[in-house]
Amino acid sequence: MDVITQHPRNISNICQHHKFGYCKFAQLCRKYHVQEICLESDCDHQNCLKRHPKLCRTFSIHQRCKFGEYCAFKHSENSQKTEINNLKEKVNSLEIKDCEKSKEISDLNNRLEMLYATVEQIVADRE
Repeated sequence: MDVITQHPRNISNICQHHKFGYCKFAQLCRKYHVQEICLESDCDHQNCLKRHPKLCRTFSIHQRCKFGEYCAFKHSENSQKTEINNLKEKVNSLEIKDCEKSKEISDLNNRLEMLYATVEQIVADRE
């Protein structure tokens, strides 16, 4: 059986150059070239049997790459923009929660003041 067509039984059978980017040996490589890209954000990429391509330097600098969709590296057009938008959404949701909690605290303080007034009234009536 040809080495290229064997499915990797462990991580040592996977070409690390192809896994994280480009392998100059391509089809002549002695290791297995995994094609499936891992989509899990919290993956242990050193032990994962799927591809984890690094960001394409050319694309990240010039917003284009001569290899296009055939580039072995990841083309993430809006990775920073997406991350910034995600963080903005988190901040907005936290601000909303903060406002809700502030209102809840204010309401509890008002109730507490009314309870103090009621207790003082009861104590004054007993005297």
